[in-house]
This record gives sequence, C-alpha cells and structure tokens, in this order.
Amino acid sequence: MFPGQAVAFFRAINYVIRTNHGIAELEVKNMKKAIVSCMALSLVLSISSGCASKEGAAGPLPSEVQAKIRSALSEKRKNNELETYELYAAARKELALLEIETIRSKGLARDEQYKYTELLTWAEMTDEAIAEYGKLAKGSDLTAREASKQLFDLQIPEVKEDPEGYEKMLADYRAKFAPSPEDSFGLYSQVAVLSRHYNESGDPEGAIRIVMDEIDYLSTDAPYFSFRLLSARYQSYLDLGRKDEIIELLAEYQHKFEDIAAEREKNAPADEEEAKEYGRTTKSYESIAKAMQSGLARIMITNAQAPDFTFTHFFNTDPVDLKRLRGQVVMIDFWATWCGPCIGTFPELREIHAEYKDKGLFVLGVTGFQGSMSNHGKERVTELSEEEELAFMPEFIEHQNVTWPLAFSDRNCYDIEYGITGIPTSGIIDKKGIVRLFTHPANKDQIIALIEELLAE
Repeated sequence: MFPGQAVAFFRAINYVIRTNHGIAELEVKNMKKAIVSCMALSLVLSISSGCASKEGAAGPLPSEVQAKIRSALSEKRKNNELETYELYAAARKELALLEIETIRSKGLARDEQYKYTELLTWAEMTDEAIAEYGKLAKGSDLTAREASKQLFDLQIPEVKEDPEGYEKMLADYRAKFAPSPEDSFGLYSQVAVLSRHYNESGDPEGAIRIVMDEIDYLSTDAPYFSFRLLSARYQSYLDLGRKDEIIELLAEYQHKFEDIAAEREKNAPADEEEAKEYGRTTKSYESIAKAMQSGLARIMITNAQAPDFTFTHFFNTDPVDLKRLRGQVVMIDFWATWCGPCIGTFPELREIHAEYKDKGLFVLGVTGFQGSMSNHGKERVTELSEEEELAFMPEFIEHQNVTWPLAFSDRNCYDIEYGITGIPTSGIIDKKGIVRLFTHPANKDQIIALIEELLAE
C-alpha cells in the first residue's frame, strides 16, 4: 500500500466506524472482510483527495467539496430519491462524512473556514462544529455574525430548557452587532423558534416581547426578513385581546415598506447589474409590505365568518361549498402540486382525515390553476392549460395517495382575502362557519387540539 493510500485507508476505517456500518461491531471472524472493504474505500478516497496530508494542509477547499456535495444531492433529487427533508439530511450527512477527512482544513481564509465548519455541521459532528464556530464568532465581520447565528441554531435544544438564557444570547448578539443590510435575515429564524416556544408554553406576552425586541433593534430598511415576524405573531396579540394594537402596528409597517419600495423604484440606477440588485431588494420590501397586508387580512377574518369560495372542480368528493358544510368542522389546506412542503404534509392530512372524517370533520384541500404541475417531484411541467392540469390530477392523486377531498378555486391558492402569502397554510372553521385558526406553516398538534375541541362543542 502506498503512503497516500495508507492515510486514506485509516480515514476509511474512521468513516466506517463513524457511520456504524463497520469494524467497531464486527466479530473477529469478519475482520478480514471489513479490512478488504476499507481498503477498497481507501483507494477511492486517496484518488478523490489526491492523498491529502494528515495535517489538513492539502486537498480540495471546503467550498469545492460543498459544491460537489450539492451537485450529488441535486442529482438524487432529480431521481426522486430525497422526497423528505429527513432523507435529504441523511444523504448530506453521509456525503459530508465521506469527504470531511480529505479536505483542506488548515491555513484557510475565514470564508473557507466557515464553509469547513458548515461541513462539520452537515456531518453532524456537533461538538467540533461548535468549537470552530466559536472561534469564528470572535470577530466582528459578516462571517462572525453568521457563525454566531449558527451557534444559536446548534443550541436550539436549550430553548426549552432555558428560554431566558437563550433570549440573553440573542440580546448579547444585538449588543455586539449593529443592524446591517448585508445581513438580510437578521435573527429571523432564532427569534421565530423562541417566540413559538413562548406561545406554545402559554406565554404570548413572551412571544410578543421577543419579536418586538428584534423589531426595535432593526431600522426599517435593515434586515427585512425579521419584520415578517410581526405579521406571523398576530395570534399572540389576539390571544391577549390586543387586536387593535397589532392592526395598528401592521398597518404602520406596511405603509413604511410600501414607501421604501416606491422610493427605491423611483431612484433605481441606470447600470444594468446594479439595477438588477436594486430591483431585487425593492421586491424584498414589497414582499414585506404584502406580508403585513397578509397579517392584517388573517386578523380580520379570525373569529369572523369565513369568506366563501367559488369552487370549479372537485376530486374525491361531490360538489360542496362552505355554506353547505355548516354543522361540520372544516379544515382547509391551501396547497399546490409543485410545492414540496405541501406534499410533505400529506401524511399528516391523510392521518387527520382518517381519524376524524366520521366524527364530523371535513378536510378540504384547496388549490387554483397554476399553469404548471409537478411531475411527482421529478420535474415541473409549465405552460399547461386548465384542461391539462385537470387531466393530470387523477394520476397525481393516485401517486400521492390523496384520500381527502380536493377542490379547485376560481382564485389562486395564494388567497389575499384569507391572508395567504405562503403555502401550505391550514385553516380551521367551526360548525357555525367562523374562522378559528389560520396557521403557516401548519402545526399538527395545535390543529388536532382545536379540531377535538370544536368537535366536542
């Protein structure tokens, strides 16, 4: 065995042990077979890595390895091998573990060191990733910001154990880093997790506080994603009887973002590349304004009579409308065939339909003509006529095992009157036709609890 192959051989053993498929659990009589397997794998590793040195100073850059892994995952998706996030994460982990020992890890620029640490995260080498992110977070640049947020994400389990401690970490971040347009997400995902925890723990005041801490920290034209939290938190205000307050806040920020978008549009630069970027951020502010408008619409219909639909085509049911469904609890699911997260909720919808259909619940999937269809996740077929979309539905229903009723509305699945700007969105309507809940993304436990409560009324 050549020296480079020897290094790769021991890396292969390390990989086999780490993935729980190899010699750590074999009996002695199977050791020869394991060694042969490891030698074969070592040859692949030595070729792909160029026999990287054990010091980590040679081999491909982390960015190159990331590109290689993403390409492999993309191919798997095209082949319909990664239908759920769990399958995607498992495949990414396996590929990252296979590559992690071969890549350059010493003498890297900060951006490459960040990508190397991302690979450790993909490989679920959490302790190593926390140590590396901790080093990167000591700076004050954009990389330090992102490393800090990755540390928060790796410590998500601490939210339930010590929400106050997690909240303090976010406050420390704000004290260290000023808002920056380069950091478009802000603390959106971290605050969303913590505010959701407070709300689900029966502390809507805490949910509102953590969102407003983020909003107050940002200037209006700073990270725009975090402002979405305001429209997402309307239920907390409703729970506290503060409907007028959230309506006023949403309307205020809606107008602010509409004004910013209009100003940016008016002063757009002439240079084509700069104008393209300028246009992207203008659309971002327009998007936030729509999110605020959506939040307002959801508030206005919550605890009010459900706006009616005109349904044009039905599957798995005779023609229905909301008025004819009075006396039953109705669960409406807004979706589209091309929406992966929508299809990801189908097992839950199937389960809810099976459990409660004979107890007074009517589950109804609502979509509209999209001009395109998803060919079972393999490709998106575009420029379809309404007739072609309808003709495809029986095949889609059979392939996805859709057991509940579906209906095409005369409106888009992004229904402004219902305040829907993202799908899947689920709504619950009580026996009197009153909207009791709208949630995006769907929260299965919350939905089931409300369904059971309403069925018992």
